[in-house]
Amino acid sequence: MMFFMILNLLPVDIYLPAVLLIANDLNTSVDNVQLGIFFYLISMGIGQLFLGSLSDKYGRKPIALISLLIYIAASILATVATNLETLIASRLIQGIGACGCAVTALAVVRDLFNEAESAKIYSILNGAQSIVPALAPLLGGFISIQFGWRYCFGLLVVLGIVTFIFSKAKMTETNTHVLTSNCNEKQADSNSCSEQVKARSKPQSKSFWTITSDPRFIPNAIASMAAMAFIVQYVVKSPVLLIDNLGLTPTEFSLVFGSNAFLIMFAAFCATKLISRTSAKVTCYIGLALMILSSAMFFVIPNPDTLTQYLVFLSIGSFGFSFSLGSSIGMALAPFPECAGKASSVLGFLQFTITSIVGIVVGYFFPSGALSLAITVPAFAMLSIVFALINKPAQPA
Repeated sequence: MMFFMILNLLPVDIYLPAVLLIANDLNTSVDNVQLGIFFYLISMGIGQLFLGSLSDKYGRKPIALISLLIYIAASILATVATNLETLIASRLIQGIGACGCAVTALAVVRDLFNEAESAKIYSILNGAQSIVPALAPLLGGFISIQFGWRYCFGLLVVLGIVTFIFSKAKMTETNTHVLTSNCNEKQADSNSCSEQVKARSKPQSKSFWTITSDPRFIPNAIASMAAMAFIVQYVVKSPVLLIDNLGLTPTEFSLVFGSNAFLIMFAAFCATKLISRTSAKVTCYIGLALMILSSAMFFVIPNPDTLTQYLVFLSIGSFGFSFSLGSSIGMALAPFPECAGKASSVLGFLQFTITSIVGIVVGYFFPSGALSLAITVPAFAMLSIVFALINKPAQPA
């Protein structure tokens, strides 16, 4: 699952240092190239709506393997792109492949662990993902300078193939409905299938509306959207704030970007400890409060004057991101053990597609510095808190 989550972020981070090179090579603007990030995330969210349900029906492993093949094909297309349109198309297709990996990872964790354990595992996966922004920009910058930006996508092809081979050989199915169905087909007259597996494997029948209307889902889903909004806006705005405004070189930018990723990894480790000592809910609310504080700082000073100022604002938000993301995902998916794939797909759609669309719109009206981050993140965080207060689950009689 760590491999899947790493492949999920690599297409975003590995080509950040090469944005200017890509723009010059394809005779377009840097802003147009950066739009590829949003299109990638949007397609990730939309694709999950379909792939999550399919993983409930056909199993986690088949959907993961098909998604990896799509990911590999899209990466190949990106390596041969000669214009912006082809590059954007490859990013859209690549997002669909990546989302299959992401929804599989979320669903597998929910298949295997309860709410408290899931929150910890999601935090660990979040920490593993942080390896990508820590190393990918440095690696992408080196590859782009030494060999050309197309080789960044060539690396994704290789990693996709390796992950496919590894998953084909080692990944086991965790969807108990599929496991029991297969067992019943092969051993219809035998009692070798576990009674526990049979009990857990009732076919899912919940609709998207049933999932989104669950009072336990929406507040936590929106909290995860706040965390995702923070990290997406941070990724998109960092080159402008650090390279254009503060004058950092691409290498210096990669070092700063990578150091914050290691901070997120440390914060994710702290989140697992905090969940153990308190609860996922408390950890999530602390994270939301930290992100609101960071956003308020960026709202007052959307274009930090010094690198130290920028890092202070960002560090507070990064801890908030790590505290809120894993805990909110665990709580959002907890009510849906029988349809973890579909619930994960709804969550992914909200996290990636809706958050990205809101980010594009807010960024259009508030283009200055980090204003879009300062507006979208607290808006989602406050909305999560409001829904938690007015949409409490009914207490049992």
